[in-house]
Amino acid sequence: MTATPAFAADPPLALLPPLAAPASTAPQVAIVTPPPVPAWQADFAGRYWFAAAKTGKSLFDVPSQSDAMVSRLTYSGMSAGSGELFGRAALTNGLFVKGYIAAAC
Repeated sequence: MTATPAFAADPPLALLPPLAAPASTAPQVAIVTPPPVPAWQADFAGRYWFAAAKTGKSLFDVPSQSDAMVSRLTYSGMSAGSGELFGRAALTNGLFVKGYIAAAC
C-alpha cells in the first residue's frame, strides 16, 4: 500500500468567494494636529519668612575683684518677617523679562 495526499477534502479554489476588499499595506490613521505652542509663558512665585527670638546678656564685675552680677540685659519679643515676589514672562522668540520685589520688617 502506498499513501497519497488527501486532496478530495479540499475544495477547488474556483469555488471560494472572492475577497471583499484588497489587502492594504498600511492601516489608515487619522492625523491629529497638536495644539499650537503659546506665544508667551509666565511664571510667578512668592515666599515669606517669619522669625522670633529672645536673648539676654549678664554683665559681671571685674573677676579679680568680685564675681557679683552687675546687670542683666534681656531682649524679648523680637520678631521679623520678610517676603519676596518673583515673576518671569517669556516670548517664544527668546525675549524675556524677569524680576523680584522683596521687603522686610
